[in-house]
Amino acid sequence: MDKQQLAISLEAADPELWITSYVGNLDKAERWIWIASVSEYGVSLGISEGGYWVIEAENIITPIVEGKHLRDLLPCLKMSPDEMTLLITKNLTKRGLSVKIWDGFPLQDLVMSGLKSRSDFWANLALNWVEEFPTTTLFAEELEEIIGAEWVTQKTRHKAKKILKRKS
Repeated sequence: MDKQQLAISLEAADPELWITSYVGNLDKAERWIWIASVSEYGVSLGISEGGYWVIEAENIITPIVEGKHLRDLLPCLKMSPDEMTLLITKNLTKRGLSVKIWDGFPLQDLVMSGLKSRSDFWANLALNWVEEFPTTTLFAEELEEIIGAEWVTQKTRHKAKKILKRKS
């Protein structure tokens, strides 16, 4: 979905869906639409009036720009990619928004955050998602790093090696 189509979809949204929250530590508020709760810790995902994805916690939103600020979304990796897609697209539809908005979510960056987390738990969950991508060339460097890392378990190293070998 291009920016113009996104803007049209957001303009057509029910005015009652819009929430106003403060942005990060800035003394600035922005309007956004809640899409889904994505964590048992009260973290939600939404889309801003400007058309970018935001993370909301405690009524403060943080824009997801250039793959940054995804640490709060690592619990999404506990779901399968299909479960995450179904959750988001179902909620977009409920709000009268185009499911094509989901295409603009930085899934690759979320997976990358899990792989680079230096946590065996998140890296292992991210590997489950890597298997769902058509190619691992996007993640080859991170997979190689996990294979040689001392901070992951042997099981996770073998899983990364298996994925890299199978998808290369």
